[in-house]
Amino acid sequence: MRKILAALILIFCLATVTSAVEDKRVLFISSYHPGFPTFFDQVLGLKNVLDEHDVLLDVEFMDTKRFFTQQNYANFTRLLKLKLENSPPYDALVVADDNALNYAILHRNDMFSGLPVVFLGINNEQTGKVAAQDFGWTGVLEAVSMEQTVGLMRHLLPDMRNVVVITDATTTGQSDLKYFKSRMTLRGDNKYEIIDLSKISWKELPALLRAIPRSDSILLLAPYRDKDGITKTFPEGLAVIRDNAVSPIFHLWKHGMGDGILGGKIVSFKEHGRLAGGLVLKILEGVAPASLPIIPGKDANVVTLDWDELVRFQIPEERLPKNSVLLNYTPSFVEKNRTVVLQLGGLILFLILVISYLLKLNRSRVLAEASAQDNWDQYRAYMESSPVGIIAFDNKGAILDTNKAMNEMSAYSPMQLENMSVLDLLSDKDRRIAQNGLDILIRESSRKESYEIVRGDGRSALVRFSGNRLENGTMLAFCQDITDETKTHSDQNRIENLFRGLLEQSCSLSFVTSKDGSMLFVNTKACDTLGYSRAEFMVLKLWNLDPTTKSEEARDERWTRDTVETETFLHRKDGSLLPVLMRTSMVSIGPDEDALLIAAQDLTEQYEELQCEKRLQDSTYAYADIISTLAEPRPSTQDAARKVHYWAKKLTNSEFSYLGAIESLERGMQFLELSDFGEKCSIDVSEFVFKKQDGKFPALWGESLNTGKPVLTNEANAHPAARGLPEGHVHIARFLSVPCMYEGEILGQIGLANADHDYTADDQLIVENLASLYALAIYQDRMEKDLEQARQERLKKA
Repeated sequence: MRKILAALILIFCLATVTSAVEDKRVLFISSYHPGFPTFFDQVLGLKNVLDEHDVLLDVEFMDTKRFFTQQNYANFTRLLKLKLENSPPYDALVVADDNALNYAILHRNDMFSGLPVVFLGINNEQTGKVAAQDFGWTGVLEAVSMEQTVGLMRHLLPDMRNVVVITDATTTGQSDLKYFKSRMTLRGDNKYEIIDLSKISWKELPALLRAIPRSDSILLLAPYRDKDGITKTFPEGLAVIRDNAVSPIFHLWKHGMGDGILGGKIVSFKEHGRLAGGLVLKILEGVAPASLPIIPGKDANVVTLDWDELVRFQIPEERLPKNSVLLNYTPSFVEKNRTVVLQLGGLILFLILVISYLLKLNRSRVLAEASAQDNWDQYRAYMESSPVGIIAFDNKGAILDTNKAMNEMSAYSPMQLENMSVLDLLSDKDRRIAQNGLDILIRESSRKESYEIVRGDGRSALVRFSGNRLENGTMLAFCQDITDETKTHSDQNRIENLFRGLLEQSCSLSFVTSKDGSMLFVNTKACDTLGYSRAEFMVLKLWNLDPTTKSEEARDERWTRDTVETETFLHRKDGSLLPVLMRTSMVSIGPDEDALLIAAQDLTEQYEELQCEKRLQDSTYAYADIISTLAEPRPSTQDAARKVHYWAKKLTNSEFSYLGAIESLERGMQFLELSDFGEKCSIDVSEFVFKKQDGKFPALWGESLNTGKPVLTNEANAHPAARGLPEGHVHIARFLSVPCMYEGEILGQIGLANADHDYTADDQLIVENLASLYALAIYQDRMEKDLEQARQERLKKA
């Protein structure tokens, strides 16, 4: 019976909600016209939501892309007023893009008086926020992925020099250009040029486009209207650019994709329409627009690329970001094996690209470290010279410490305050109330209240106290004189929020310890990053996280009020290590009681970059070492084999390895080099030969010889070609094998096992390069032997 009753109540509620929005009328005003690329996506997104609730959607369009004139504006206004005066009233207004929003703002007190407004596709974020704050409107901002698209351009085209931005004289085009400049300034990237149609005509544009070098790339913002007011459709504008420029074109919106634009992280206007439709439904159900927050649109943006353009500009598939949407893509057959000469040429090009990339990474690291130092200095400056009064006291109210601002606010010296209770500062009428507030602070860990204090000079002041109880039981209060509320209210909120952010939500791993290493305070960032709960963290000692601090001498080096910087590793709960830049400084937390304030900056990215740089240097040296052997007048195949085997094992940090040569596929593969298995393997591998069984090489090791392709697996037992191991064989967990090929012929094989990490594509690339060099050595040796045999035969005939 209860279930039936609940079902009836649910059906009644649903019916009530549905009826609340049925037969409602919504007016949609587009800044543009139905031929504009974004128009139907916006309408489709709205209708997908509104049609389900029988909401009538009327559409009007201003057509400002094609006719940006006062006459068009006046005609539109006159016709719209006529329609509004002779139609039933609307329940909500939806405006799309900046021109329509500006129009709604201008006529909010006449044509649209009292009408709730939802906007979408807004480029000017400030206008959207003003509409929300001043008029109680809401909507969806058009958040273009400007930085991500520029990053995508530089990722897909590493040799690219400059980004050439093309924009026009429209409001949206100029807004997008302003946003582009601001984001590039924040990136520290000044490698860009601008072609602005608000300053040139369509006739002048082709010459500028033809002057763009092939090494640059184009970022198209808007191609509609020039300085003379001449307007083109998007396809017409794109055609001018495509016909005169030889560089790849990137874009931030869907229109133009598949028509000559390579790609970008694009805006989905259909998703924007859907989100705006959801806001309209809530308003029609009775929710006030002012209570609905503005929705940012970046979550709807996706990387979209045209496969035909990728092929045209020879961009390899390996560079494409994960989950990219590919247009015009048809899977291709596996490319034929390249010759050793092409591989060596590719290697040289790869090294040049790596050097450029490392220079960029090094610059980024320097900027990151400078930023971290600035943040730390700012943090210390606020603590030492904050305009907000800070007072520390115990659970009895006895004052432990104050800052300079608190001394000035109370007109007491630090020495006078150290002998007082926080209650002694208050007026008689507020003292009893404050005692109750102190009890609440001890019990609930935080408390905000305003009290009247009696200053040391006899004057009174109204002070707002924001108290917090720290982990060690000390009370910390931020105090602000609010006697003149109008003057100080804004500053108080800003400073208080800043201190809360610095102390409780620091972007660094922050914690406070006593001199014996016991934890007194830890922030959420440190708990989350190191994998501990707050309770688990508080029972740790400092050296449980950083063993280098276990000695008293090491802790004494940090026990100073000067900032001490140390690069070290923190131990996570799961046993892994986190590289950090640790900054420590001694702070006072009570009478004759100091603590160590620690802020750790995560250096994982920089550490991985250094490891990558070292590995590239080692691999470059390895290739040079082997090539020098091959360049000798009569190179030794055995010397080359020994070096290739040594470097393959070293560069991949593999525990076991072998290198073999094949005289013929029928005879099998003879080991030339084999790592020392020692006591780990009881099988006799002396003069071991891998032979075919039933026409092909068996098991996992033979897979690359059968297919002519590398085999990489970090779960050797689970690989389809695995057939188990003979008794006494060393256990194989991870396995990498690469065939040594020259002009399509398999001449040998490099096998590696049990690296100290999972094998990666980088490991495979290094071993493939080594295999190519070794195949060249075998081929040279064969040629020498063939020439010698031919010479001997000629001597016999003579």
